[in-house]
Amino acid sequence: MIPRCRDWRQSLALVLLATHAMSILGGCARWEPQPLVPQAVIDRQHPERLRVTRTDSSLIELQRPRIENDSLKGLSQQRPASVPLGEVAYVSLRRNNSLPVILAVSLGLAVGAFVLVAATYND
Repeated sequence: MIPRCRDWRQSLALVLLATHAMSILGGCARWEPQPLVPQAVIDRQHPERLRVTRTDSSLIELQRPRIENDSLKGLSQQRPASVPLGEVAYVSLRRNNSLPVILAVSLGLAVGAFVLVAATYND
């Protein structure tokens, strides 16, 4: 059963709450492997962070990555980290996917509108 709201402010709060919850659930991003060597990725895209896949398939995420001598350096979990370039299989950049967010917000608005109508409907 849908609860009845006493006035339009409660109904609006329900709509906003439903929309906000759906937008949080819909936030999606994914790591995209890059076809370029780490030096080229850093020089061209200047990423704030990247994921390094080593030749042994282990992963490390680096913040503020940079190339120094023969190593890829940055911060991992707020500590300095370094990966020799010879151990880097490939690097990945985090890309946002806005379609799920758009769909989630649209669904949230639809649900919110339904709740608003149902909550203010008089028998």
